[in-house]
Parts: sequence; C-alpha cells; structure tokens
Amino acid sequence: MTSRRLMAYLLDAFGAFVVASGLVGVGLSLLSHAFAWRQAQGVMALSFAIWLVIYVLVLAIPTALWGTTPGKWLFRLEVVGPRNQRLTLRAAVAREFLKLLSLLMPFGPFVAVAIMVVNDGIALHDLPVGSQVVPRVKLTETQKRFRQAKQDPKYR
Repeated sequence: MTSRRLMAYLLDAFGAFVVASGLVGVGLSLLSHAFAWRQAQGVMALSFAIWLVIYVLVLAIPTALWGTTPGKWLFRLEVVGPRNQRLTLRAAVAREFLKLLSLLMPFGPFVAVAIMVVNDGIALHDLPVGSQVVPRVKLTETQKRFRQAKQDPKYR
C-alpha cells in the first residue's frame, strides 16, 4: 500500500501545484499593474504565502468532503479519522499543512516514510489529527445502513 500511497501523493501534489501556481500567476498578472516594480519582493512573499494556502486547501477540501483526493481516489485509498469517520475541514487543513511542512524539511521525506513504515502506515502528519490512509472498500447495503445508524445521535 505504501507504493500506491506514494503514487497517489505524487499525483495529488502535481495537481495541487498546477492549480495553486495557476491561480497565483493569474493573481500576480492582475496585480502587477497595481504595484510598482520596486515593491516586487513584498509581492513575491505575499504570492508565496497565498500559494501555500491554496496548495493546502486544494488537497484539504476534497479530503474533508469525500474522504479522498483525486490521486487517492484513482489508487483506491481514503483518509479516515478517529472512529473511521471523515475528517473535519479543520483537521484536513492541519493534516495537509503538516504534510507540506514535513516534506519541506531537510530529510523530511525520508523521515516521513520511515515513520510510516514503523507505525503500520500511519505517517507523521497523520498522528496529530488521528487520521489514517486505508484502502477503500465497497460497502454492502447492510454495512451502509449500519454506518448511518451508528452516526445517528439517538444511538450514541
């Protein structure tokens, strides 16, 4: 499953990079007339911060809504939180931000993979939010009804 997870991450990272870069590029072209070129360093720092936010949101929103990103969906993986429920948007944003931070650190990818191998597939960025990437399985109708009943507040 580690190779499927790595391929899904690479596909998701490429897609998020393209979307974030495109949106920031369009924003910079629109703002280039508003700012003088002597303020280019401030604009570049602001654009990098906006790029980081867009990159994280592009991956966090599908994770919170559907429990999967396009890459994970293609490789039949899903992200589950505590008690096998979907992550909240806040937890998904925290997870994606921690993933980006861990991969930007020196030797971060190697540390992340090492921890994932030791912890039975739970990566470093999954630990604080209590999430885990698991293979997606098709549920039978009985399993779907059981999940819905389990989430009903009157049965808690």
